[in-house]
Amino acid sequence: MRRAAVVHVDVIDDGRSGLPHWREATGQDEGGRGFQLVNEIAQRWGFLRERTGTCVWFELTPED
Repeated sequence: MRRAAVVHVDVIDDGRSGLPHWREATGQDEGGRGFQLVNEIAQRWGFLRERTGTCVWFELTPED
């Protein structure tokens, strides 16, 4: 019996002001697409706010 594997990814920075937020990037923007990409490929995602910074996490289930 094979069990499905899950890949868990954490992206951590020392940002302590504000919260991560969704934004619509235009064709000319160099950034602002991170959550859009994660939302398309991840089965689950979210973020944690701590005193030391912010952790955005997501989980992927590799296809057979």
